[in-house]
Amino acid sequence: MQDPAVGPDGPGYDLLRLLGVTVDAGRQGSSPATASSLANNVIFCLTADIKQPLLSKLPINFGPSLDPTVDGAFAVRGGTSDPADPVITRLGGSALGVPSGSGSYQQAFGTTVNGGRTLIYAQPNATNPAGLIAGKIFDWNTVPLRSPLANRSLIVGVCAETAKSLLQEDNGIVLFESVAFLESFTGGPGGRTFCPATTLGEQGRGWQDPFTLARRVLMPTPAFAAVVNPGGTGGRAGGFSTFYAVDGGNFVLAFTQQPTDNFTNTDISVTVNATASVNSAPIEGVGISLAVTGNSGSFNVNPPVPKGVTDPAGNATITFQIDKAGGYTIKATTDSIVNTGGTTHSYPPASKLSNLFNLQQSH
Repeated sequence: MQDPAVGPDGPGYDLLRLLGVTVDAGRQGSSPATASSLANNVIFCLTADIKQPLLSKLPINFGPSLDPTVDGAFAVRGGTSDPADPVITRLGGSALGVPSGSGSYQQAFGTTVNGGRTLIYAQPNATNPAGLIAGKIFDWNTVPLRSPLANRSLIVGVCAETAKSLLQEDNGIVLFESVAFLESFTGGPGGRTFCPATTLGEQGRGWQDPFTLARRVLMPTPAFAAVVNPGGTGGRAGGFSTFYAVDGGNFVLAFTQQPTDNFTNTDISVTVNATASVNSAPIEGVGISLAVTGNSGSFNVNPPVPKGVTDPAGNATITFQIDKAGGYTIKATTDSIVNTGGTTHSYPPASKLSNLFNLQQSH
């Protein structure tokens, strides 16, 4: 498994890749449990720097990822001989890929993790979090730990029914991204495609508009799976990066940093937090605009319409100045969700009024 002629992780990853290809082709000769055991034994034979962080997690339950009847995935990417296409679950309900225009997986992993090969696996999760649109919850994981992926060089997509869906990762709703590049790939095993128009799994209906999918793959914390909870094909075992679609509904705004008494022509900073009404999850990428009222309107604000965009914690800190003394309030209103490419999705606007604050004339 550690042949120096091909690098310290070459043969082991070749075997893991072959295992996934065999299952995808329907040529497996034994049970998913047996395949999972083989995968764990291969990982145990990899180099110490790969397996050591995983020892407390082994054995990993790869069964759902290696079950041809389950909407899971098991694939190796990052090597010069590995495919350069997205990893798509068997029924097409979720996919992982590089952003459009950023090159192949070899290039993405080469620049992100200095050329390391990675086992990427996914499995459906049987939990029922608040706001979940049924049938769309997936755990994506890697071997080994790829913490540099926190720079968001990869994107996860999950099929969504409407343009008002949002993508949630664990405890936060993440930034929108276009996933047209995931949809366009049709060369997977058996012609597999992401989010096909045909029926997916037991839901008995087609899925539409897979734009609602976002980025932030595999968090900086370990993205490894422990043994799943009994009785399900997922379970919230420690270390999963879990993605699912939620109904956008109405957003909820709150001032987590209220304006305070100050002086004219001096920076005033406020922080506005955006959460989803369905489950109070923070929402990344929401545009926030501020409107200042008070003093009979005879004042100037710089900039005239202060704006900000929420971060992964749902917070937007916005700074502005007012040129006249008096008492004021601020109304924060949502604009839209903005993705990194500048594309926006509109939602019913939400607003929140701040506390009253007073300004004295600056000297």
